[in-house]
Order: sequence, then C-alpha cells, then structure tokens
Amino acid sequence: MVKNLLQFDKKRENGAWRPFTSRTGADVKRGAAPRGALTIEGGGNRHGVGGWIRTVRVKAGRHYHIRVKARVEGTGDPLYHVWVRIFWGSFGDVSRQGPDSIRGKVRGKTVRFEGIVRAPEWADRADVLVMLRWAPKSRVRFSDAVFEAAPAPTPRPVTLAAVYWRPADTSTVEKNVAGFLSMIDRAAKAARKPDVIVLPESLTAVSVHVENRDDVCHEEGGPVFEKFAAAAKRHKVNLAFSLNERSGRGRYVGAWLVNRRGKVAGQYRKTHCPVGEDTAGFATGNALPVFEADFARVAFQICMETGFS
Repeated sequence: MVKNLLQFDKKRENGAWRPFTSRTGADVKRGAAPRGALTIEGGGNRHGVGGWIRTVRVKAGRHYHIRVKARVEGTGDPLYHVWVRIFWGSFGDVSRQGPDSIRGKVRGKTVRFEGIVRAPEWADRADVLVMLRWAPKSRVRFSDAVFEAAPAPTPRPVTLAAVYWRPADTSTVEKNVAGFLSMIDRAAKAARKPDVIVLPESLTAVSVHVENRDDVCHEEGGPVFEKFAAAAKRHKVNLAFSLNERSGRGRYVGAWLVNRRGKVAGQYRKTHCPVGEDTAGFATGNALPVFEADFARVAFQICMETGFS
C-alpha cells in the first residue's frame, strides 16, 4: 500500500503541520481541525502572506504524486491568492531549492491542486506549503492532502523547429510572407517532423520600411493571417508566429499558436514593449495566458520579455 506522507497525525499538534509567515507584520490567521482540515484567513491584512508547512522525508530522484483540495471564499481570483508549493532540501542542510508550484483547477469555490513532481538527486526532504497571499477578506480551507510515491510519467518527446530569417535587403510584406511560408514547408518536411514550428517576432515587418505603420499590421483572420493558418493545416503541424496586430483602434505586437487543424489555440499580446514601439503607436497587452496544446502546455514571451522571466 502506498503511504500518504501528508496523513494528518492526530498525535501531534496541528497534525504535524507548522504555521509560517513571510515576515513580521504580514501574518495571516490559521486554524486546524481534528479531522485534518487546515484553515487560513487574510485577517484584514492586505500584505498578509502565510499558511501551513509540513516537512516529510523523500527519496532522492523519486517521483511523487501530490494533491490538495482547497475551499476558497472571499476572492475573485483563487489561483492568484491560493498556492500549494514544494521546496526540496536535505536534513543535513538548512538551505533548500524550489519551489515547485502545483497547478490548480477551479470549479466554483473549490480549487483542486494536483501534479507529479520529482525529488532532486541530492534531496531527502520536502517542505510542502499550503498558503494564502494578499487576500485580506479571504478564507481558505485545505483538506484531503496527499503526497505519495508514484511511478515516473511516460516520456513525451516533442520536436520543435525554430525559424530565423532576416532579409539582408529592403523587403516587402509580400516577400516576407512568401519567404516564411517557404521555410515552413521546408521545416515541416524534415526527416523528423516537428510538433511545432516557431517563427520570429513581427515577421511581416522585418526589413520592411513604410511610412504608415498600418501597412505592416494585420488582423486575426485577415488575408496574411489565414495564409499561415492554412500552412499549419496543410502540414498538420502546430505553428507559433508573430504579427503586428490591428484590432479596432488598437495596435499590438501579437503572437498566435495555431493548431494542426489551422485553428487558433492561443493568442497573446506583448506586455513589455521597449522604447520605440510605444512611440510607433503600439499598446501593450495586459494578460499572460497559458495554452493547452497537443504537445505541451505553453505560453509566449517575445524579445526583451525574456529579461522578465
């Protein structure tokens, strides 16, 4: 029988969970029920960060399955305020590595956190945290905590093709579109067919000099966009590409993930624009979406945004 390392220990105070806070003055309110539920309340403190921590012994290099249920009240965005995290360490050393943040799925007022994690080769200790942050009017009830040894996940190799091309001479939108479509054809016919092909930023604007910036801006579903969507469908490949986007009165540096059927699987607008893009009339996006693709869970970063990782 697989042992649950987070089994509530009725013989120990708070079931062997310990309270923690980020710093003096940023505490939250906590409580523990005899039957294994742990509660956290914001206590009116908008700076509050804290919760419960449990230390368990693990085997280096082994995989573990974790799941925790949280009942959340008083917050409109539970995945921003409520977290389950794991730090790895050694009983002979106070330092630790991490965290691994466990993904949660929301249904009504309930968040179910679940995932498979792997202990580092040097670790024999895991610190499991359930926490609430920056939610003064919120109350969370954690229950059904499980942390148990698990088999390693089945590997899922992913093949990615990255295309880089910058025309040496002055180009046009039409030449750029034709050039990148040709490179998609080449990449898709490689001996090891890619799951996803990734193209550069603002690809129709590269080496194109125009007086009117709108000449290198395109709408989702417009003629230029549809040529790339059609290429993804033709080759049955996922395609990530970037265009300067025109949407109503707004202008953005946009990026899309189009799936193997030529349908939009995700869309993103650059959130960190450098000096020059703003004066050229581009606005920033205000979201950091994550997309479920058939090869992985993915998100976008464009150019200088890698400096904000």
